[in-house]
Amino acid sequence: MKIAFVTVPVPGSAGTIKSCSTHIWVHNVARRLAVNNSIVVYTGRNPGYPKNVEWIDGVEYRRNWIPSLSPRGLRLYRAALKMRGLWRLKRVTFFRSRWYYFVHALRVAISLRRQGCDVVHIIDVSQFAPVFRAISPKTRIVLHMHAEWLATLDRRAIETRLRKVDRVIGCSDFITEQVRRRFPAFAERCATVYDGVDLDLFRPSSSPSTRGRDHILFVGSVGSHKGLHVLLDAFQDVAKKFPRAMLEIVGPESQLPYQWLPTLTDPEVMMKLTRFYDGRGYRKHLEDQIRSLNLQHQVIFSGLLTGAELAERYQNAVLFALPSLCIEAFGMPIAEAMACGIPVVASRVGGIPEVVEDGKTGLLAEPGNPNALARTMLRLLSDSGLRNSMGRAARERASQHFSWERITSDLLWEYRNLAVVPERRSHRAPAAMMIFTAALGSGARRAELLWRFQRKHTKNISQVQESLRGTRS
Repeated sequence: MKIAFVTVPVPGSAGTIKSCSTHIWVHNVARRLAVNNSIVVYTGRNPGYPKNVEWIDGVEYRRNWIPSLSPRGLRLYRAALKMRGLWRLKRVTFFRSRWYYFVHALRVAISLRRQGCDVVHIIDVSQFAPVFRAISPKTRIVLHMHAEWLATLDRRAIETRLRKVDRVIGCSDFITEQVRRRFPAFAERCATVYDGVDLDLFRPSSSPSTRGRDHILFVGSVGSHKGLHVLLDAFQDVAKKFPRAMLEIVGPESQLPYQWLPTLTDPEVMMKLTRFYDGRGYRKHLEDQIRSLNLQHQVIFSGLLTGAELAERYQNAVLFALPSLCIEAFGMPIAEAMACGIPVVASRVGGIPEVVEDGKTGLLAEPGNPNALARTMLRLLSDSGLRNSMGRAARERASQHFSWERITSDLLWEYRNLAVVPERRSHRAPAAMMIFTAALGSGARRAELLWRFQRKHTKNISQVQESLRGTRS
């Protein structure tokens, strides 16, 4: 079976395979599928990344250069976001539109047709499905959601895209059930495949006595949506009762784009987060908060770590905290912490309750409530027996449900049980599409004409050529 994975070329992550949770998921699943299948991964390429095509662990990686990933493109993008007020956010969320990375999608679609893939697995970007379907009508398309965008974005647009998809996979039942409820006509196409964890890398410490005393760990993007400012307020109460407690923050500073805020959670929470978009950077806000709380000697930032370094941090911690304010679809760091045998304190949002069994493998608190978060951390810090029993249960749960071998097996089952794509009438659209694309120039006019052509399926090449002559005149 030939399988293609198509990821979002997010600025700062293109060209790497372990920079965000979706890229980690794709790499770990792809390299396991590559043992008995032909796998290709499409993504973007950051400026300066030397290779367009390379092989990693038996997987072919194809990278398109994305203009918006260039330093100039990023500067213009950030400047544009600063000029827009919050009241206009819902009207400028470009990532909702059909044009989001449209040229990238088009180039990938043409390559997919040449590759002759049996399955195309799209990560999150539902906009790509109509483009891929237009150029490869018989290819089976899987849309894999690690966010709740199908439940929050324009209903009519999403429904149109879902018609082009053969299977919709959610990374948790929370995501999957949202799609089923909103689009009951497509409920039978929906399934859940969890995120995973490397159980050999992330495992309990061989010497539990080496765990740092009262060492609390956070792993994830250092962005306001992760609720680190709430964690600091809670940690202030913890530090009063445990003066030797340490809070370590692991991960790169990564604020979500300002325009994404309306899709994160309810408007009240969104409004509170806007104060962190003043151009200073979220970490600067956190450092100011640390000084005001007099926690300079008890909070450390460790930045981005390698897998081995990260596993060591988990093993040295007594508990893991993830105080997310946004809807966490799954929470991959939670699974990593559980695999290392440490209890988890997390927000009761999104898919987290599916990962953490409240009272058994960890404790859940209401999001945005520092007092509730402090109580859960103090309960675990005060009871070593409870920590140990939860840690053992966490490792067992991670081993049973979240191993990459289990995840790969579940995904392969979904591929093999895809319904046969019905025969579609041919209007010679795929071949004509490629001629049309090659002949047209770049720009908005090209995108507009291409989209119209894609939807109406011009019936023969002569009509396409006639359209081109009119465009050039």
